[in-house]
Amino acid sequence: MIKISNYLPLSIVLLVIFPSVLSMQDGHWTILTGIGIFSFVFINLILILSKKLYFNIPYPLTILFFGLLISSLISFLIVGKLRPVINYGALVLLFLVVRTLSSQIRDLDRLIINIVFGACLAVPLVMLIGIDKPFLGENTSFTFYRFKGFFSNANSMGMFVAFTMHMIIGVLYAFKNSLSRLSKIYFYLIFFLSTIFLLASNSRSAILSVIVVLGVVLVIELFKRIKFSNGKIYFSNLRGILRLFSLIILFCVIIYWTGALDNTIEKFFIKRLTVVTDISDGRISGWIFAIKNWNWFGYSDFIQFAKLNGMKSAGHSTWISHLNNF
Repeated sequence: MIKISNYLPLSIVLLVIFPSVLSMQDGHWTILTGIGIFSFVFINLILILSKKLYFNIPYPLTILFFGLLISSLISFLIVGKLRPVINYGALVLLFLVVRTLSSQIRDLDRLIINIVFGACLAVPLVMLIGIDKPFLGENTSFTFYRFKGFFSNANSMGMFVAFTMHMIIGVLYAFKNSLSRLSKIYFYLIFFLSTIFLLASNSRSAILSVIVVLGVVLVIELFKRIKFSNGKIYFSNLRGILRLFSLIILFCVIIYWTGALDNTIEKFFIKRLTVVTDISDGRISGWIFAIKNWNWFGYSDFIQFAKLNGMKSAGHSTWISHLNNF
């Protein structure tokens, strides 16, 4: 019989991660996320009941969950959108099931590694169907200019690969001593492929997010090697951080030399020269407008509401979009 420590990551990848990635392709597919999570919950509830396990939820989270579910139901009754019920209901159930099953696993570090490993399996598949899209009846040539691949827009491509890179950086940094050589090679390979598609997307926010994560790792490692004694600063074991810093510098030089970032830089300056707006291309004003016009249970069509009030841009933030839509 398959162990929970092996079964849980596999079921998360097949029923949660893959449907979630597919749902990013087009807005009409978003329901796949809910269907995937509810399937995951239903299958695993049977396992939980058969093992006679019990849900154990911290009291503050219980209040939060009830608040989310009740407010989403009210939103559905007022606005008529079922999506908040699907989204928050699925997320609450996902948390309950994973928390309950995880209590049976002794090596949680290995669980995290396996989940990230499984998530990385989605990358080659999404890249492959993004270049040749056989299921969508399209043939897309790879380009370093706003390449969107499988997704409906280039920013979604950038977000997908950036999130993958964040997870890989975290696993390689936190669990480097627990990874086999083959696993490390696989993570580095996926990281390299993700970098290519990240640069091809020209998504500035996604590129910046990866740079920030790498910068945070560098800063953490630097402070771990600084010691203060008798009013003096001592540096110890700088070889590792110098190697990491050298790799990042080499990576940046290669990107600059190959011109992979040229389209991203050009895109930024063209918008800055042709559009009278702030550095966020109107996003900040859109966020401020959304927050000022927030109401308790959302709008039936907030983008249309924003356009009627003279706003050309609305959204560009998952959290603010949820705030206004639901």
